[in-house]
Amino acid sequence: MEDIVRYAHPKLLAHLQAPEITLLTGSRQVGKTTLMRQLQQKLQAKNSPFYHFNLEHDKYLSAFNENPENIFDFVPKQKGKKCTVFIDEIQYLNKPSNFLKLLYDEYKDVVKLVVTGSSAFYIDTKFKDSLAGRKRLFHIKPISFAEFVNYKKGKNYAEYLSKGIQAKTAIPFLIASELEELYDEYLVFGGYPAVVKAKTDVEKMDILFEITTSYVQKDLFDSGIRKTGEFRTMFELLAAQCCGQLNTNEVSKIVKSAIPTINNFLYLLEKSFHIKLVRPFYNNYKKELVKMPKLYFQDNGFRNALINNFQRLKTRDDRGLLLENQALQQLLYHYNEYDIKYWRTTDQNEIDFVLKDKKALEIKFKQDDYKVSKYKIFNEIYNDYHLNCASFKKEKNKLAVWEI
Repeated sequence: MEDIVRYAHPKLLAHLQAPEITLLTGSRQVGKTTLMRQLQQKLQAKNSPFYHFNLEHDKYLSAFNENPENIFDFVPKQKGKKCTVFIDEIQYLNKPSNFLKLLYDEYKDVVKLVVTGSSAFYIDTKFKDSLAGRKRLFHIKPISFAEFVNYKKGKNYAEYLSKGIQAKTAIPFLIASELEELYDEYLVFGGYPAVVKAKTDVEKMDILFEITTSYVQKDLFDSGIRKTGEFRTMFELLAAQCCGQLNTNEVSKIVKSAIPTINNFLYLLEKSFHIKLVRPFYNNYKKELVKMPKLYFQDNGFRNALINNFQRLKTRDDRGLLLENQALQQLLYHYNEYDIKYWRTTDQNEIDFVLKDKKALEIKFKQDDYKVSKYKIFNEIYNDYHLNCASFKKEKNKLAVWEI
């Protein structure tokens, strides 16, 4: 089956020429190994030597744990000729930072390292050295909507996916209808590569259920979590509260776990790239909320599997939440996560996203639901911010939320 063209590929390919370690992170099954294979195909076409090791194989794991230089039992040194070494699942090493640091410092003229790690949690806890100046980190996300459309339809629609939310160019009616249908599928099933490639809705659901189950069974076990029942209860609760404020006290009471346990669960979920917490934006207005973050999921399909709801948008009562959740993921392609916040007051005035470059964005499923008068207070307090609305349904042939 044809591979999905990833926008990260050219950057990764270019970085093969850099001496620094290329480190790919992201959740399981997000496509890191496929990207590595595509890089290997490029090297093969140029007759450039490379080697690939998966540390789920005990033979390699044992050898590399014993001594980093044991890698040369499998990779012959060739004088004057550098080779590329790909290592999958670097987090399985006992001391991955020591391993990478030694090979980089002593042998960067001999080997170029390209490695993957399934979870930032492992990288945080096992990487005792930041490897500053020795690595470049690439966070691989689920398939974006533009990548999704290109895979489904080719690049014919590229010009309609890169104009920005303020563009005025009309989209031809038939193309707009096709894009809306594709976006409906994308919002419900998400962007895991195997899901995108699946032919039927049933197959997509089966894959998503397997991804969520394997995460709980494998990643949690690897990270030392044994209270999988409590974790699953909390995880499903968070999925139901997607795009809402996260109150750990309430979660603790419902799950019947101590707050430190809940915080540990949340830390793990963030570091394994499944949730994202957006902090409140505030200045000096006394009624602004300043503490509780809002909770989002990295992938709508993953979230929908947790609540077991794969209905299409027209029959869902949470379609606005799916849209807002995906809007955050699209914004993260353009903004650092710390530059995206939300605004809310004690009397329920709210803006979905407030951005560092003095932009604010409200997400509505239907454009008609956006009433400028509702945002009077924000506009008065922050009159130097430009507030806009992105929606799924706009006037006929106008641009929609996929252009954020």
